[in-house]
Amino acid sequence: MQGLVAHAMKDLLVPGVEVTAQYVEIYNEQVRDLLTSDMKVLQLREGKDGDVNGNAKQHAIASMANMDTLMRLGNKNRTNATTRMNAQSSRSHAKQRLTIESHDKYRLR
Repeated sequence: MQGLVAHAMKDLLVPGVEVTAQYVEIYNEQVRDLLTSDMKVLQLREGKDGDVNGNAKQHAIASMANMDTLMRLGNKNRTNATTRMNAQSSRSHAKQRLTIESHDKYRLR
């Protein structure tokens, strides 16, 4: 069974629609880009739309396989630690952001 995002992505990955993804982690009051090899600490800024982000790199999504690869990479890069209740707890908060831009006003409904 697939989730809501997977179902929506099938309709969005069409010519004329650009989809990009960001995946960040908030851990010990620091924000890191989970989709880069160095996972550097990002400086938080408030964007024009009011969203607070750390200028994480946006990755173009060309296919469902591409999306799956990026999300697996981000999940792998998340901070994990053992707790008394859980052998592998994420110990952090994560935010995935998809940006959808249509270059054809009739393409998205």
